Amino acid sequence: MTGSIQEKKGRLYVVLHFKGRNGKKQYKWIKTGLDKRGNIKKAEALIPDVIDKYKSLEYKEGDELFVNYVSAWISEKKTLLKKSTWETYNMYLSSHILPFFEPLQLNIQDITKKHIKACYESLMNPGSNKNTGGVLCGRSIKKIAAVLKLIFKDALALDDIKKDPSSSVPLPKQ
Repeated sequence: MTGSIQEKKGRLYVVLHFKGRNGKKQYKWIKTGLDKRGNIKKAEALIPDVIDKYKSLEYKEGDELFVNYVSAWISEKKTLLKKSTWETYNMYLSSHILPFFEPLQLNIQDITKKHIKACYESLMNPGSNKNTGGVLCGRSIKKIAAVLKLIFKDALALDDIKKDPSSSVPLPKQ
């Protein structure tokens, strides 16, 4: 987070520049209560205190639980995808991905290849197919893996994670 002094209508403001939860730059204007004339140095001295007061606004990598990140991700996709595609993704998330990761309470930054592999293997357990009580077919497992890879691909593109844990994790053999 950084700050600068800006003038608006003869008054000075501290403008904070920070990365928001959506990964984009955001700005917050804070009144200093000072007139522009002769007070620029006083206003500049306020910047460190204002940054300290508002530091919670800035998004930091790994601050977010994976399940919360996924919920936000699917909400954002609702307007970007065809309705049927979104419904399929949402079904895979709510039926298979979130139930596996929810008890783990991991931040998105803490997910490893081992977690991804364990998730894939859980799809092979009896009962993973809610309709038949058996295991999921290979095609369904591949689609669930594709959704998981999309989540991590988007997180990587937004710099929410440093590396993609789903890359090069093989699907289990049936």
